[in-house]
Order: sequence, then C-alpha cells, then structure tokens
Amino acid sequence: MMNKVMFRAGQSAWQGMLSATLLLAYAGTTQALPLDLGVPDTEVRFDNDVRYNTGIRVQSRNDRVSHNVGFDESDYSFGPGDLVTNRFDLLSQLDVVYKHDTGVRLSGSAWYDFAYAGKDVETAPGNEPVTGLPYSSLGAYPNNKFTSPTSRYYKGPSGELLDAFAFTKLQLGPVPVNVKVGQFATYWGEALFSDGVAYAQSPTDGRKALSVPGTQAKELFLPVSQVTAQAQIADDLSLGLQYMLDWKPGRAPEGGTYLGVGDFLFQGPTRLTIPLATGFAAFVPRADSVDADNHGSYGVNLRWSPAWLGGTMGVYYRQFDDVNPWVLGGAPDPTTMLPSNYHLTYAENERLYGFSVARNLSGVSVAFETTYRRNAALNTVGLAPLAEGARGDLYNALINAIAYSSSNAIWDSAVTSVELAATHYAKIRSNESVFNAEGEACTGGENVGCSTKNAAAFFLSFSPTWYQPIAGADISLPVVFTVGLAGNSADVATSMHKGSGTYSFGVAADVLYKYNVNIAYNGYFSHVNDDGTTNGAPLVDRGWLSLTLKASF
Repeated sequence: MMNKVMFRAGQSAWQGMLSATLLLAYAGTTQALPLDLGVPDTEVRFDNDVRYNTGIRVQSRNDRVSHNVGFDESDYSFGPGDLVTNRFDLLSQLDVVYKHDTGVRLSGSAWYDFAYAGKDVETAPGNEPVTGLPYSSLGAYPNNKFTSPTSRYYKGPSGELLDAFAFTKLQLGPVPVNVKVGQFATYWGEALFSDGVAYAQSPTDGRKALSVPGTQAKELFLPVSQVTAQAQIADDLSLGLQYMLDWKPGRAPEGGTYLGVGDFLFQGPTRLTIPLATGFAAFVPRADSVDADNHGSYGVNLRWSPAWLGGTMGVYYRQFDDVNPWVLGGAPDPTTMLPSNYHLTYAENERLYGFSVARNLSGVSVAFETTYRRNAALNTVGLAPLAEGARGDLYNALINAIAYSSSNAIWDSAVTSVELAATHYAKIRSNESVFNAEGEACTGGENVGCSTKNAAAFFLSFSPTWYQPIAGADISLPVVFTVGLAGNSADVATSMHKGSGTYSFGVAADVLYKYNVNIAYNGYFSHVNDDGTTNGAPLVDRGWLSLTLKASF
C-alpha cells in the first residue's frame, strides 16, 4: 500500500514539475514589458517572479504526537508520501522612478496550491471523542472542511497587494530627507535570524519561517501602512523616524495544515476539543480576536558612522503594539467550568530601547545588538480567563557574523552566517499568576515548555558555491541549522526552546542568471513527552523533501 501511495505522490509531483518546467521556460523567453510614459527622466521597471514549489512528506508519524488530540489534525491531514504542497506563485513588482529619487512602487502576489484542492481535514483513528455525535461536530473545523481564511492562503486561487508606497527626497535647508508613505515593511537593527530591534516592527510571516528553514528575519516582515523618514543630519550621522498608520497581526501556520503547530490555532480553525476524564469530550468555540489599535505605533533611531569606528553604531526607541498573540479564554461556563470561548489577544503599548554596532573585521561583517523591552507580552498559560496575559520586562542580546570565503581547493566561494542570541526576563509587571514560567504558573520544567529566566539559541547558514561546473549553471549546497541551546524564552512568541530547532540541506542551481532550481530536505527536532507534547513546535515527525523552480522576467 505504501508503495502505491508513494507512486501516486511521485506521479503527481512529476506531472506538476512538467507543467512548471514548461511555464518557467515560457516565462524565461518573455522580457519585461517596456513601458514608456513619455515623461523625461522617468524610469519604469516591471519585474515578475514565477515560482513552482512541490514537497513530499518523507518522515513517518510519531504516534505520541499524531495521537495527541491537540495535534492530530495537522499530523494526519498528510501522510508519508503525500504531496504537502504543489503550489504556483506569482510575484509582480512595478517601479516608476523620476530623476532617481522620487517615485512609486506597487507589488502583489498570487497563488494556487493543488495539494489543498478538495482536501479535507483528517484526524487520528481512535481520537474521535465519545459524544454520540460524529467527530466532525467537535473538530477544529466544521464538518472537517477548511474555513475560508485557511482555504484562501493555503489553496487559493488568491492574491494580495504587498508594497504600495511613494517615496521622494526632500531638502530641508542643508539636510536631505528621504520620505516613504504607504504600505511597506521596515526593518531596523542588525539581527539576521532572531528577535532584536525590529521585533514586531511589522507583522511577520511565520508560515514562511517554518516552511523555509533559515529564512532571514528581514525576509519575513510583511508590508503595513506607515510613514518613514531618514534625515542625513551630517556626513556620519542620520536620524530615522517611523509612524504606523495601520496594524496587522503576524501570520502562523493554521491548524489542520501540514505545518500547523496546534489544531485549534490560529485564524482558520473554529473550535478547541478538550478530552474529558469520563471518556467524553467537550469543545470550546473560537471567538473574534481582540486586535490592537490600527495606528499610533512609532519609532526613532539615530545612527552614527565615525571614521575611527570603521562601522556604524545605532540607538533606537520604539513604542508599538505586538503582532504575536496570547491565546486567552472567556469567562468559565458555570456548568462545565470550561472557558466559554478562546480567542487571540494582542498586547498594546510595549516599549523598546535598543543599541547596535556593526563593522568589518578582517573581511568579516560583525554586529552586536541589545534591547530592553518594557511591559512586553510574556508567555502565558493557555486559555487564561483574563483581558490580557502576563507582561514584564525582557533583555535581549545577539552577536552575528557574515563571512565570505574566496576560492580554494574545495569550492569557488562560500558564505557563512552565524548568530548567537540570548534573552533574560527581569521583572513581571502584571498577571504574574498566569505567567507560564518555572516557579510561576508552569509546572513540569523545560520539557513541557515552561519559560526560564534565561534562554539562548544558535543559528547557522552555510552555502558553498561552484561557478559553471555545468555550462550556464552555478551550483551551491546550502545548509541551515538552528537550535535552542539553553532554557525557553519568556516572550509571548517563545522563540527559543532548549533542544528544539530546524535544519535544511540540499542543492541549488542558478541557471543563466534567470532560473533557480532548489532541492532540499527540511526537518525539525524537539524533545517529545509521553503525551505527545513537545518543548517547541510539534513538527518533529514532519520532515519533507521540497523542489522549487523559479524564473525571473
């Protein structure tokens, strides 16, 4: 039976690859449409990326994880040998620039994933609650059908507007000022992989972070409406300002999808199933999220590049609303004493103070960054019946390096990026009774996800390249590895977990500087408890093989 499943998956993948190859070949012969507006000193550029991505689940299910009622719908929706994605994406970008410093940019994306077409949500055999009703009446999705939010982002066809902004350069006396207004992403600081100055500066795409291990932090930020200004006060001193005109939540894998970290999370599922000691089960419905204000977050930075430093120092201040949610509960039902609902809530008015320094040392780009976050959203016991979760003060620090290796006997060139990050919670300011930490509301220690006073993590990306070993193609072997070294971070996103991490390795080819082919194995690891819970995301059994084809035109 398994051989048949693998054959069907392989056949579907091959058919998709053939269609994608034909499409990309056509795209590669198509040049960007020349647009002449008839306006002197005006440049117009229209760029498109067409991408096809397919992935096959390689790893077998871990019975402890897959039979936990909180994770089974994500784990059972795709079995070993199944296509977990079979997706086409189009990214288009239009730039219109007048005299090199004034213009507009529009970009958008569209997608469709055949792997989710006609796909139902499935559950582990034996996990159906004894209620006298079919499981579909109590699952995370009504009738085991994906809801509209999940279907839109995972299946499609759908799309969204990304960048939509105008920019110009003003001259205020002797001071040049670059201004941007509209929808775009902003990223401050020097962090490569972990949280730093740019924490929650724009909503983050957690779906991409898990599906593409090792993606740099700045690639995960999503556009949001804002105004920014950058003033060059002196040759070596600049002042940056940001004011948010909108707020959007971060994105995370939805329950029931292949990389979902909890069946009842986040925007798509509508119910949480709770097994009872009697052998029956109850459910808690999801209520509307309590979003943050849609404007008012702001920030300021000052960056100094004195000649004696040979680099840049920066100081930062930001006041913002978080993009990562608490999962809280409504008031307990007096009959069952279960929460009347569960919902996502976002902390407002966090404050961040930061410092960074970056310079080149013997050909290696080195950076250090530290932040203090006051009244930050902290890891909170799930379904706490409060208006908001625990809040307190956090210190974060990181150091990273990017090294470029020249030709040697092994490779033609190589890029290595490493980062070491650490966090420390210093004070609990409110709702200490629901702070999900050792010595507070969490029992069982690190292996069940209790936050600790201190935590640290390590990140590595290494990519050696060989130029033209095959005519017209550069070949590289990218490797990515991340791991929690100690403790579990106390922030609401609990971004560091001891012994948990991700890895990815494969082979990539850049062909004729226009096409890209990438084959990679993506895996996840974590401590698994007897009940199937993990210290970190429960993705330990969802290793998968991906093939990505991309063409730019």
